[in-house]
Amino acid sequence: MCIGSVACSVAGRSAKRSENSWFAEARLRTKRELSTFLANVQVLRLIMRHPDCPASARAVAACTLGYLFSPIQLIPTFIPVIGQLDDIAVLLLGLGLIRRVTPAQVIEECEEELRSRSMRTAADASSTQFQASGESRA
Repeated sequence: MCIGSVACSVAGRSAKRSENSWFAEARLRTKRELSTFLANVQVLRLIMRHPDCPASARAVAACTLGYLFSPIQLIPTFIPVIGQLDDIAVLLLGLGLIRRVTPAQVIEECEEELRSRSMRTAADASSTQFQASGESRA
């Protein structure tokens, strides 16, 4: 229990700061994990289009996507939480299997292509932003 109003407001602000910092950390962690997951999905998309990708990796990708989009599943997607966790587990299992079956050289080439694409996209975005700010001053 707070005795003085100053002490109560200081304690309240510090509690809010710690709560906000926890949420900020959780948001950053989630954002980082989501961006990593999306980058892995993009790498896998490039792997599937690579001419040296083995047929077994393409078969695993087809089965994974087929399960995810199929109306018949072990745990239906419309069941809250558990249905979505089932889909995420199948997707992660499929991604892991594809990475094991695909040669390391193909994975490295696709990761390098994704890095170069993201660098070009970032450079294009910054030049577009620079041009837009220059036009607004004129």
